[in-house]
Amino acid sequence: MIQGIKELGYSTYTPIGMQGGVENSEKSSEPKRFNLQEVIEQIKSYTYTEEDTKQVDNELLSQLKNQFDLREEDIYELHKRGFNLESLLIDDSKAYRGLENSHMSKEESEDTKKQESESKKVSDKISVIQQANDSMYLNTLISKEPITINNLYTNNFKGNLKKVSANFSKSDIASVLQMNGLPNNEGNTWAAKALMSCGMDVSKQDVLKLQNMKAAVAALEPQAEASGDRELLQDNAVQYEPYQIDRITDDLGMVTDEHIEKLIEEGKDVNITNLRESIYKNTEAILKEQQAARPSAIEVQNVNSAEAESVLSDGTMQNQEVINIDQAVTEIKDQINQIRAKLTLEAAQKISEKLPLESAELSVVAKELQQLQEQKVIAALNQVGLEVNEANITATTEVLDTVIDMKRYPMETIHIELNSQETAVLAEVKSALNAYSENETPVEKRFGETIKKVEGQIESLLEGQNIEVTAETIQAAKALITNGMEVSSENITSVLSIVTKLTTFLEDMTPIQAAAFIKEGMNPYYASVDTLLTWMSKEKLEGLKVSTAETIVALQEQKQINSEQKEAMIGLYRILQGVTKHKEEVIGYLFKNDLPLTIEKLQEATRYIQDKNHIEVNIDDDFGELENLQYNKQSAKNLINEQSEQTSKVAQLIKQLEEMELPVSESNINKLSKMSALLYPYIKEQFKKEVGSFEGLSTLPKSFLDKLEAVQNVEPEVIEKMIEQKVPLTLSNIYWMDKITHEPTVYGDLLNEAGMLKDELPEHLDEIEDELLKLEETARKEQEVATLSGDLLKYKQYKQLEEASHLQRQLIDKEGLYQIPFVINGEQRLVNLYVHKDAHHSVESGQHTKAIISYQTKNLGMVKAYIEIKDDHLGYKVEGETESITNKLEAHGETLMNLLTQIGYNVEYTAYATEVEPDNMSAIPLKRGDSNFEEMI
Repeated sequence: MIQGIKELGYSTYTPIGMQGGVENSEKSSEPKRFNLQEVIEQIKSYTYTEEDTKQVDNELLSQLKNQFDLREEDIYELHKRGFNLESLLIDDSKAYRGLENSHMSKEESEDTKKQESESKKVSDKISVIQQANDSMYLNTLISKEPITINNLYTNNFKGNLKKVSANFSKSDIASVLQMNGLPNNEGNTWAAKALMSCGMDVSKQDVLKLQNMKAAVAALEPQAEASGDRELLQDNAVQYEPYQIDRITDDLGMVTDEHIEKLIEEGKDVNITNLRESIYKNTEAILKEQQAARPSAIEVQNVNSAEAESVLSDGTMQNQEVINIDQAVTEIKDQINQIRAKLTLEAAQKISEKLPLESAELSVVAKELQQLQEQKVIAALNQVGLEVNEANITATTEVLDTVIDMKRYPMETIHIELNSQETAVLAEVKSALNAYSENETPVEKRFGETIKKVEGQIESLLEGQNIEVTAETIQAAKALITNGMEVSSENITSVLSIVTKLTTFLEDMTPIQAAAFIKEGMNPYYASVDTLLTWMSKEKLEGLKVSTAETIVALQEQKQINSEQKEAMIGLYRILQGVTKHKEEVIGYLFKNDLPLTIEKLQEATRYIQDKNHIEVNIDDDFGELENLQYNKQSAKNLINEQSEQTSKVAQLIKQLEEMELPVSESNINKLSKMSALLYPYIKEQFKKEVGSFEGLSTLPKSFLDKLEAVQNVEPEVIEKMIEQKVPLTLSNIYWMDKITHEPTVYGDLLNEAGMLKDELPEHLDEIEDELLKLEETARKEQEVATLSGDLLKYKQYKQLEEASHLQRQLIDKEGLYQIPFVINGEQRLVNLYVHKDAHHSVESGQHTKAIISYQTKNLGMVKAYIEIKDDHLGYKVEGETESITNKLEAHGETLMNLLTQIGYNVEYTAYATEVEPDNMSAIPLKRGDSNFEEMI
């Protein structure tokens, strides 16, 4: 295991506070490698001599040929030109740097040397302060200066503070900690003792600050720090860098049962610092400690006889201890899983404001992370007015966690997208990322090792194919390499589109977006990234500029989401968190296996990518996708599914409310303005009866609230007309009646969006009624399909189409009003036909029928035709808006009469007139449509 760690480039970990006897070995970053062929190409001709060939050792010649695939003459020429071949063999990058520097300008060379010099100074200072004693931290605390590498380095040389003569016992220190309300643990004990030993007051703030300073110093990596002036602490919070958080989660992923058991047996605090110390101890040292701790045969014989009899008399004592240790190990592993899943840069900094992250016990850290996430989730739910309940929290968290995973695993996520042809839903993304975690080991990651071997060559590989070297193309190349696929221009282009989509999705899928999706009754867990992006592009929501969990918490507090919707959001974000963590590998997995880009497939890829034989298997406990891990006594996936069932009930109840006839009549139309107050008690009662709880109107779907708002502001004339024609006064009918009154083309627009707008007018009016019935049924079925696939846009589209079609059927049945949208010459047009008829006779019954047709023309304005039909006899009057328009219409009157005669009508009379005040037969007051009826004439 230790060898594997070295191969992965881990630095030896020196526990904070250890003085002397342990050297802190620097972790050197892997030097940039290069292609020696590029060097050879710069050598235009060979000038070496026979003497040069004799100076190159044959064994060295053979090794260089094999390692760099060089010809012998290339090697001789390199020697001739002054290259140190032995150095080249050991570290080719250093030799290349020498060549590179020889081609630099003087200014460039000086700048490079200056940067290297500054970097080395910072690195040297870090090495010094990481070996410093307590006085450096105390001097820095006293100085009140910003906590930087430079200031710590300076304070290290101010000398040791004078210590008091008193010796403080453990009980003395414990009493002081108790008085300050601090737990008696190793970190607090060290800080309090350091302060007391120098006669300084012990305060909660100083105890925390000392430990945070120590943690910040221990977390520094010399090669990662560019400046000595970066503040390591701000407002007493450790300013962690992303690489430091990654190192914490990576280190915790290497913890085994044995590491935990050893800390328990030694009576040490189980915290990040001690676990790291246990992980990085030299194997031989561990063996020596175990050997030294093992009692000799004589010592065993000298065990107090009374104790021996006690143990023998109760054979269960030892077994009980084993059981207790096993139980403790299980609990600690659960805590590690929670920390690794939830610890983000922001969370780490927030926790360090209250307690020392790395020296606090894991149980305390895990609890703090749980509380932080809960607060954020509730904020998000409140923001959109969703009820704060278990289902909503789970759904939201799943989305948020999936986003975090996708950010953490970019290569894996790209892999999933590739393999799924961008159809994987978030559940599949999450599953794929879980698979990744299950199959990676601390020594050799499934994808990581492959990349480490070729990472330094990716840029030259891209340049060799004339592909622009950017962060995105490098990421795309990694996704292809980790999945054993060719890095070609075509493949890079394919992957780049996925990288762009994922980047946008991960940035824009905020808790508020997830909550709004869930609020509409959809389950984002089973929606693809493409589907969600399409929806987000049309639904612009104002998101909180805070973390995911805070947003979710705010949404619930503001009654924008309910608790079930909050659970669904949490669940979804857990999945996204997993995808973020293994982005490239996940995308590559889906691309390679031709899986759809769905959440479910993303989860599958995650599982594939992770290792089952290590604690890594439990990393996604809060994602709820692993059988042995649960969230709130049930898996997050189950919570999402339960929330979906609950949401389905809510959707059915909302449908009933929308179709329920309202208690409004001509005498009390003013009731509409108070409809929310009138309906609230009824809605609340129905929800409590059917769903079990109700947390306010704001937690209901936006589409329902829009209808309620529209009804309260509808014009009285619309309601009067509906009452007159006996059209049921339901929320849905009033909403759509008001809609088509002010937007006559809305019905045609809905048909057009659904691809159902016809290119011709129907031959018979009965066809319209049949088509509407079929359309309503089709729209209802498509809603069900959209719900199952998580396609919110399709769901809303077909729901609106169903409601609008239903109203159209009622208008025809009750009022004789036909709205006939169609396409002519590639343009959408609308004809309004009003048939004045007896309620007991159909249009085609042969009875005396009167009708009005109105249409808006391009060049002649609004034209109306008043028609009377009895059997095969027909008469009509055409009106124009002005006398000039009327004259133009009359000029073509003979053409129209001939057409009517040809189709079997006997035209008894015709008339043309300029528009006057409408008579009693006028149609419902609609705004002008957009129809070129003169084209039909």
